[in-house]
Amino acid sequence: MLFSFAIKKYKCIVITTVICAFIFWANAYAVTNYTQFGRYITVTNAPRGQGSYGLNGTVQRQFPNSIKTVGQAIRYTLRQTEYQLLPASQTSVSVRQMYNKPLPTYLRSIGPMSLKKALLTLSDNVYQLVVDPVHRLITYKVRSEYSTL
Repeated sequence: MLFSFAIKKYKCIVITTVICAFIFWANAYAVTNYTQFGRYITVTNAPRGQGSYGLNGTVQRQFPNSIKTVGQAIRYTLRQTEYQLLPASQTSVSVRQMYNKPLPTYLRSIGPMSLKKALLTLSDNVYQLVVDPVHRLITYKVRSEYSTL
């Protein structure tokens, strides 16, 4: 009788240990792969896969008062990204004119949106974005439907 009680107690300890180990492992897995925001929102900590960086990365910018032109806003938007604006000396006259236009008040704050969408928004969608992925350079050209104007 005493021997069977010891075996039952041992089985209970082993089962409890296995259950606790499983719960600990499950919690550790959940903590490392997810972040809880509030009561109902859980966000995965893993990158969203291909396309979550580069031009598809999310940006949000509030332009300081020192940013006066569209070109300055584009350069400011490209800060802390891997892209740079092609030097103005290598762009067309119409693109340089766009760079020198005053930044509209409604564009003083943009985002959150993809970097590509932000660059197109700043150019007022009249210009097509041209990307050199090898040298990571950005420039614009006038869209064909507006080139005859």
